[in-house]
Amino acid sequence: MTITLIIYVKFFANTTIGCIIYKCCVGVFDWGMQMEEKKILIVEDDPDNQELLKEIIDYCMPDYKYTAACDGEDALIAAKKQEFDLIFMDMSVPKKNGYEILTELRKSKNYMSVPIIALTAHTMDGTKEKILDSGFDEYIAKPCNPKVLIDTIKKYLENKKKILFGA
Repeated sequence: MTITLIIYVKFFANTTIGCIIYKCCVGVFDWGMQMEEKKILIVEDDPDNQELLKEIIDYCMPDYKYTAACDGEDALIAAKKQEFDLIFMDMSVPKKNGYEILTELRKSKNYMSVPIIALTAHTMDGTKEKILDSGFDEYIAKPCNPKVLIDTIKKYLENKKKILFGA
């Protein structure tokens, strides 16, 4: 708890995002446990949304690493260069949309079972069902709630660890 407070004061004092992240991170850390390094791909063209995702990962899950891609082509290139444990996918990125990227990734043996989480501001009736039916593992509406993002990361990455190590 003390370490979380120091990080908050040092980097985010007097900012709205700092208050939000601080409130969500309190209680996330288990300082007695060594975390396995996990890799997250962030596919997001909006710099503010990309920054929010990066900040949450940096300060709430410091042992997790991320790579950011701002369009569909960059996302596919990044996915070929290294394997990711989780992908956050904006549905409306340039060059290839979220559905096209998902289709390409699922063709690869490395990404058949990697959780891919759709992020979208489109919240019309039927959108969530369409996204989940197309093969996404989860749907998160924008603007993203930091607690929902943290809970989603924990849900998929901690579950993966239990499956791999039989915990």
